[in-house]
Amino acid sequence: MIALQTKLQSLRDALVSVFPKTYHYERPPRTAAPFAIWKEDHEDFSVEADNHKAEQGIVGYLDYFTLTEFDPIVDAFQTCLNGLNDCTYWNLDSVDKEDETGLVHFRWSWRV
Repeated sequence: MIALQTKLQSLRDALVSVFPKTYHYERPPRTAAPFAIWKEDHEDFSVEADNHKAEQGIVGYLDYFTLTEFDPIVDAFQTCLNGLNDCTYWNLDSVDKEDETGLVHFRWSWRV
């Protein structure tokens, strides 16, 4: 079984390589857009073998906030998720324009 922290660190490194202003859980105070936040959320599936957990799938989210319409970072994140060996699934869940901030908010779910 690949260690959970190894999977998450690999994901983090890949996301930060696409866009350096990518943070785990929350952004630092006064960080201006654009920025991204990722987090693991829950175990989605597991495979048991010989009375032990042989494989563990973790689901999480990537949120990207931008002021730019048709921001090219969106495609870069999707290409990144597509290229990750440990990422077995990803989906663009929603795109919203936040009235209060004017930010365009993209949300992907992923599984490693």
